[in-house]
Amino acid sequence: MPSRLLPVGATRIKVDRHGNSYRIIKVANPSKWEYEHRIVAKMKIGRKLYSDEVVHHWDEDTLNNDPDNLAVWTRSYHALFHWARGEGYYPYS
Repeated sequence: MPSRLLPVGATRIKVDRHGNSYRIIKVANPSKWEYEHRIVAKMKIGRKLYSDEVVHHWDEDTLNNDPDNLAVWTRSYHALFHWARGEGYYPYS
């Protein structure tokens, strides 16, 4: 079914160019979608995310959006965290 026909609250899985799967939720019509982990993180910290902030999954399971599994970090800290672990790629390039 075309995404524009799905009801608000519908979910889908989106795979990024690195092969990571993320759950997205339709938040408005006709076709406005948002990542579930970003919605959960905003609820956890009680505000919108700043443009330089990302949501990190502690267990690296990008479908596990439990609030205790999520951390809000700056893009630069997130890149440094993964680089320090030897993952060596900058995930936002």
